[in-house]
Amino acid sequence: MRSTLHIKFIALYIIFGFLCLFSTATLTEQLVTDKLTEDTSHTLYREATFVANDYLPSYFSGDSSIYNVQSQLSAMRLYFNASIWFVDSTGRTLTSSSLEDTVCPDRIKDFNPAEIGGNRYITGTYHGYFDEDMITVMAPVTQGFSTKGYLLIHSPVSAIEESCFFNDTATTEIYTLSLHDALPILLVT
Repeated sequence: MRSTLHIKFIALYIIFGFLCLFSTATLTEQLVTDKLTEDTSHTLYREATFVANDYLPSYFSGDSSIYNVQSQLSAMRLYFNASIWFVDSTGRTLTSSSLEDTVCPDRIKDFNPAEIGGNRYITGTYHGYFDEDMITVMAPVTQGFSTKGYLLIHSPVSAIEESCFFNDTATTEIYTLSLHDALPILLVT
């Protein structure tokens, strides 16, 4: 009786261990990716707001040329590895700096500044302009209490996924290491 009860506890311990590993493997990647997406969008929004408030209004006042704005956007594109579009209030492109294999339209079709809603970002192909999912943030450019344009930053979601540590080889090694750690505990009990 005692040995069968002991075997049942060992089997239950092994089943519980595999369920924990399976749950961790299933949930962790998505939770980490969601958190990184949120953090990335927050950083992009903060930078877009900073540039839209402190730098881009000078274009509408005539203090800065389109060439100066283009230079600033090009530097931001390199720093953030993102496509950056500067559009007027109707969605017509004033200037842009895009990633390779992406093109900024002359006018954004169905442009709606409120489409982001209460969030700071949206994910997707942004009206079908991109072949992959992007994190899009939008910051209004205001001058004299009126919105003159918008700064849009589109960062690839794949860049976040590549920065995660979840690849097949590493994950397999972690599981193997965890099982090797669990077996001596099982044998001791």
